[in-house]
Amino acid sequence: MMRVCILIALPFIGSTATLRGQPNATKAPLKVDAGVASKFDALSKQLANSSLHQDLHATPFHVASQMLKMKIPHRRNGGRCAHKTSKVALSSLGVKRSKTVEKLWHLQPEHPGRESFSVPGAGATQVLKDEGRSTVGSVAGEEPFVTALKDGFFEVGCFMDSMSVSGDKFGNGADQYKSLSDNSIVRYEEIVLKDEQKEMTPTICFEFCRTLPDMVYFGINNGRHCYCTPFFKPQPADESNCDVGCAGEPSAMCGNVDKSTIFEMHLCDDTRGNLQQAREDSKVALDFFYEMAVVASDLGKKMTDAGLALEKAAGDAGAPKAADNGMSAKKASKPLTQGYQEFDDQYEALLTAYKIGNDLKTADFTKADKATEAEHATKAMKENHPIVFKAAKAMYAAVKLAYPPIATLLGDEPDKGDAIAEYLAKPDDGGFDYRLAAYALDTTFPPMLSTCTGTIIGSPIVGMDLVSCSKACSATVYPSKCLAFSYYMVDGKDLCFMLADIETFTTFDCGDNSCVPPKRGRPTKTCAPSSLCYVKMSEVATGYAPKAKWTKAKRCFGSPADASFSEYSAPSFGPSTTLLGGKTLEKAP
Repeated sequence: MMRVCILIALPFIGSTATLRGQPNATKAPLKVDAGVASKFDALSKQLANSSLHQDLHATPFHVASQMLKMKIPHRRNGGRCAHKTSKVALSSLGVKRSKTVEKLWHLQPEHPGRESFSVPGAGATQVLKDEGRSTVGSVAGEEPFVTALKDGFFEVGCFMDSMSVSGDKFGNGADQYKSLSDNSIVRYEEIVLKDEQKEMTPTICFEFCRTLPDMVYFGINNGRHCYCTPFFKPQPADESNCDVGCAGEPSAMCGNVDKSTIFEMHLCDDTRGNLQQAREDSKVALDFFYEMAVVASDLGKKMTDAGLALEKAAGDAGAPKAADNGMSAKKASKPLTQGYQEFDDQYEALLTAYKIGNDLKTADFTKADKATEAEHATKAMKENHPIVFKAAKAMYAAVKLAYPPIATLLGDEPDKGDAIAEYLAKPDDGGFDYRLAAYALDTTFPPMLSTCTGTIIGSPIVGMDLVSCSKACSATVYPSKCLAFSYYMVDGKDLCFMLADIETFTTFDCGDNSCVPPKRGRPTKTCAPSSLCYVKMSEVATGYAPKAKWTKAKRCFGSPADASFSEYSAPSFGPSTTLLGGKTLEKAP
């Protein structure tokens, strides 16, 4: 796929070659290098390795697959259009373009800007504004801000432009006007009513000049004075820089007292393509963020509730170390429950721009107001979608720690290299490389409920049963190896803690309670409240022995009874959702 910029300024051949963009009576035919097409074909085949797809790593497959469907981005480099769909000229087929042909062939009407470039007499017919009658000015019978004849600009340089002095046929400098080709600049202040004028920036000047016929350049001097010109004419000057900040954008330079910052305008006719690309990028980011915000908030609430329940049960059972684990769970829920908040403003800004873009997808971008609205929406989307996407990735990372099989839950394959998710996705082989942790301290000690604390690996996990918790531990070998885990079930709420070591250990004497697990093998039933600490037997067999302080409580951990376990299921992704804290998040349409 190939795109080419339609440059509107034609070179002037003659003795006055210093006139940049001076009109030429002959309109040169466009020449398109056919070899460019093959380069974009090759680029398309390398999408997986392009910089566009560097964000695919650690991204859910259903999100990554949407990114892989995106078209090659429409970008500009040095003022040139990046690419344009290759076309065969109708004239080469013997077809004369007309409205009937456009309708029959489903063609977009010819862009009016293709015929707008430097010609003799450009700017020579002007009607200045009338403040008393609140009448805006016009150029060649055309009012500004009606028809968009250009869709891009780039800075040419800093020049002492004689057109700003001797090329003004109608303004305050009309007495100095000199022109061999009857051309004139058009001043923003002379055409736009005072109440409608804005603090000057390059974009403001461009949005004015691009709507005036046969204007190719625009210049700004002294930070605020904007003028449009069919060409510019550099004059000898001192070495001073254009270092006066624009009135409406101080970080941008807008000439100085004598010199102008000159910009060239062009027509790439890619407003629609740029808008579409921005919409596609933004939709991926918005959907990813929304999905992760909903899941993270849901998991965060479950973790918080489980932590609170464990704290209460542990307090009732006189088990302060188990209560510490409950507190750890509450603290660990913060990235889940608050992860979206830091980037909520960017999400809302992106969503707003995306909606505007959606409304404009079939608009007529020869209309200046529609083109300007589309360009502003595209700019807002390009600024915000990378931020929103990265925020979604951060939430996804937190979600995977809290619920490792999240990819499988969302219908994807586990992320490549995610050892826990890959292990959990395998068929259950019935293995169980664990025993109650007391065995590592005293092989003769009878089975009891127990709790242990130590260095927690990753994050507390919710939504998984004890066997899945053991699988997560078995799959965790780097950067810290999981040697043991502590598992709790309280009031239907579960928590799994993977541990790099056992530092404190407590057993609870429940007598002959049927909820006490067997000495070896998997637990045969689910009970609640329940507290169990398991150690990895393959590590014990190779010399691992916890150095934990062992507390032997003469009481049970509550009153354990038979209970059921419900696997975590994905929350509903409706058109909007209310997150923790009362924030309502709207999904992109």
